[in-house]
Amino acid sequence: MAYYDRYRGSRRRRQNRIKTIFLVLLLLVVVGIAALFVLQETAIFTHDGFRFPFSRQEEAPQQTPDDGGDIKLEIQEPQPGTLQPGTFADPLPEPLPEPVALPRTAAMLTDGHALLTDKAGLLRQFSQRGLSQLAFVVKTPDGISLVDDDDVSDGVDPQSAVFSLELDSLEMGKIALISALRDNVRPRTGHRSSSLKLESGSTWLDREYMAWFDPAGEDTLDCLLATIRACEAAGFEQVVLDNFSYPTAGKLELIDYGDAQARTDALTALAAQLRDGTHMALGLVLTEEAAANLTDSASGQDVAALAPFFDRMYAPGGFDADLSALDSAAEGTQCEIGLYVESSEQAPAGFDRNFIQIP
Repeated sequence: MAYYDRYRGSRRRRQNRIKTIFLVLLLLVVVGIAALFVLQETAIFTHDGFRFPFSRQEEAPQQTPDDGGDIKLEIQEPQPGTLQPGTFADPLPEPLPEPVALPRTAAMLTDGHALLTDKAGLLRQFSQRGLSQLAFVVKTPDGISLVDDDDVSDGVDPQSAVFSLELDSLEMGKIALISALRDNVRPRTGHRSSSLKLESGSTWLDREYMAWFDPAGEDTLDCLLATIRACEAAGFEQVVLDNFSYPTAGKLELIDYGDAQARTDALTALAAQLRDGTHMALGLVLTEEAAANLTDSASGQDVAALAPFFDRMYAPGGFDADLSALDSAAEGTQCEIGLYVESSEQAPAGFDRNFIQIP
């Protein structure tokens, strides 16, 4: 039997031609893509497509902005101190508030709770004395405060919110007096590491079993600033610090001062930090020893050293007290010397000293 091979001539040639064309097209696409990747850094893209810098360019006719042609833009580097469109300047620092002159202090001191228990009687007594400000004991040595300083909850009086409302209703000037470092709550609860201690590490207590902050304690500054800022928020125009000292009564020999700096240096450093931490007007009640001799080594108070950091210093005594030595110690500072009068006598006519009076 003879072998027969079917004829495939023209059909096979046509298929080979199609395959050849397809391969050529595919090769051109691959070469084009490769060229684009290689030359993309030098390609120049325009509204008509793209070109390469080595291609022949036709000389473009001169055009003016009026004939609709492209306008040549010239970009200049920004000059120092100028703003470019779409940029923003750094915000200017807010100016510090202008210092407000502190009015002369002529205040009657009262327990803050008197505003809650006998407001009418308190205002009547105040009116009879003809004074210009009411000074409230806002925080007592027992550590309970009539202003909420957002610290330990045990240190806030339950009537603090009511006190704040009543305080807002008063039109006269208002001064807050706080027990600064003698505090029977915070150094015993939330801030035990900042209390004055015995050598055993236990909290030292004075004769009335009250605790004290260590002026060099790690939390002492923050606790004081929190109370001062709470007083400012409540509308007081001045905060007067009482018991801003080391204790001077009790078994002082049992206090472990550790490696702390001298008492005067530690207390003065705390005063400087308070001054840096608030714009509030600050007053200070001096100990009898400091008022009489300008220094009190036991309490750490030194009038000349503390004066730069307080607006007012109040010395215990009567209206006839001689304050000339204290005036000299505070000379060259903004601090004014006044009196802390524990007497019901009226100020003599023409008396122009700052004073807080306990009637």
